[in-house]
Amino acid sequence: MKIKLWIPIGILLVAIIAGAFIYTYPHHLTFTMQGIMYQLGEENKDYVKPVAVSVNGKMKKSILGVRTFTGVIDIEGEDIPVPSENRKLELRFSENGEAQLLYRYIINGNIKHFSYGIIFINDDSNKIAIMKYQATPNGRGWNGGDGYMISTPAQNRDEALEISNELLDDFYTRFTLK
Repeated sequence: MKIKLWIPIGILLVAIIAGAFIYTYPHHLTFTMQGIMYQLGEENKDYVKPVAVSVNGKMKKSILGVRTFTGVIDIEGEDIPVPSENRKLELRFSENGEAQLLYRYIINGNIKHFSYGIIFINDDSNKIAIMKYQATPNGRGWNGGDGYMISTPAQNRDEALEISNELLDDFYTRFTLK
């Protein structure tokens, strides 16, 4: 009688362990998507530039659902002042879906960093929005009124705005990008 009780419990435990393994197993991401870089604001609606965003790395989830990307993200035509051998990122996405595109590296014993912006990637990793930082008098930052965005996949500004608003919905709850 006791053996009959342990069999379903054992099967349940194996199923839970297998499910946890599958849930947390890293997924390889290697793709390039065509998108649009654009400037926010009605007065800037003519600023539209096609870009390609290439992703090469692994995305994994913790048991608690925290997503972590480890790898390289390249944006066509963007001059990122970080040596190519130091471009590997480790991005931890918040519960709102965003992560800092922050490059950390060491040159001649000195710790350096460069922050490109904030990236949003949906759970299926098939949509990306990036809030691109610009130089300001106080360093680097972003402005929701006239800041720069990159969205993929998109063929025009309207599609790019739709993707950005969808991905930033939890982050920017009181504001719609225009």
